[in-house]
Amino acid sequence: MNFKNKIASVREHLVNIGVDENLSPFEVRKVRLVNGILLTGEILFLVIIIKSMIMQVPEEWSVQLVGALLFPIPILLNKLKKYHAARLLCLLIPFFYLSSLTLYWGSERGSQLIIFACSGLAVLFFDRTVYVYLLIALGGLCIITVEMYNFDHESFYQTEQLKLAYVINIMITIILLAVISAIFRKENEKYQKSIQKKNNQITYQHSQLLRLHNDLKESVRLIKEQTKYAQTIQQSILPLKEEMREMMPDHFLFFKPRDLVSGDFYFVTKIRERVFIAAVDCTGHGVPGAFMSMIGYNLLLEAIELNFIFEPAKILDYLQQRIVYALRQQQTDNRDGMDISICVIDREQQVLEYAGAKHPLLLIENGEMRKIEADRVSIGGMLTRPDHKFRNHKFELSKISDFYMFTDGFRDQYGGGDFKRFMSKRFRELLFNNHHMRTSDQKRVIEHTFSEWCGRNEQTDDVLIIGVKL
Repeated sequence: MNFKNKIASVREHLVNIGVDENLSPFEVRKVRLVNGILLTGEILFLVIIIKSMIMQVPEEWSVQLVGALLFPIPILLNKLKKYHAARLLCLLIPFFYLSSLTLYWGSERGSQLIIFACSGLAVLFFDRTVYVYLLIALGGLCIITVEMYNFDHESFYQTEQLKLAYVINIMITIILLAVISAIFRKENEKYQKSIQKKNNQITYQHSQLLRLHNDLKESVRLIKEQTKYAQTIQQSILPLKEEMREMMPDHFLFFKPRDLVSGDFYFVTKIRERVFIAAVDCTGHGVPGAFMSMIGYNLLLEAIELNFIFEPAKILDYLQQRIVYALRQQQTDNRDGMDISICVIDREQQVLEYAGAKHPLLLIENGEMRKIEADRVSIGGMLTRPDHKFRNHKFELSKISDFYMFTDGFRDQYGGGDFKRFMSKRFRELLFNNHHMRTSDQKRVIEHTFSEWCGRNEQTDDVLIIGVKL
């Protein structure tokens, strides 16, 4: 590194005193301007002291030394991150120092001219117009004050070299203005380059974000298309409304998936005089739940229509074995499964049979609501017990007016004024208070209640309710 580079390196280090990486480029420019101007002032003090020695004016040394000691104060404030105070003192110190100097030397030396040059720095240092006007006014006030005072009073110190000093101070003023202009131009170029660099980075990042946005938009479109197709497939396996009405003339179905495809599904089929109804809640919702629903639906068909298993408890036993086997849950960490309630309306025997895996059954019997507890065991999943035998429940049709099968989506929905779950007790009251109505009216009440309870809150789970009036 040659001498010129060393000088440039030292200057750059001094000018960057107080520069913080968290500052914006605009603020960095101001800090560097303050440091650069004050360092220029220090150099001028050195020149003036040398001039005083050459001109044999030793009385000037002490005065110039005071200025040389005052000027580094704003640089120290920059180092302490007191940027606003540093910029303010960068103007106030020259104002009051040069005013005092003019009173001491007299107006003939032209020190007040440097105040005029310094007052223009307010435009560079402050953004607020009121600060700029006040500081320029203060500089003008300092010049007017010392001129008016010196008009009626003699200066404290007289020297024979006043004319030469006046010329030299004019030259110093011109040099100071030129140096400030050069510093500002250089800092402005750095600022513009920094802004341009950031603009280029922003442009590049914007193009990257735009590309990612387009890729994401395309991915979302494909996912929606595929999910819509999956919804079509899932809906195609569910019983048609006409088929359900034929098997259960007086019923309602409230089925509201959280997503396009659902982890909840309903199953209805008829073999001879028996109508089989199931309300099933598979692990998860959306696409994962839909996969499990396909497995569960096929296994129900397999148990009832292929293996002729008609007792609800034995159907659940069969599902338990087949799910554990199909998902290899005894050999892997897979814990997917389903909670299910299944009923069989046997018109020949005039009985209603029920079995449940964690999903209870609600009956309206002799005008009272009765809750039939399910077995606290899931089909597959974490709470499965492969050797568990499900209980079967039988009821006389003549004593039952209505029954309800459901998953847990409605009762677990968050909403209301306090953002709480709907809960089982409120859900049972809702069904019981409206069981005397026609099933179509019951469905409308349930739909309205769910909508009012959710409000603007998101639906938390798939919802399925089947109500049958016998």
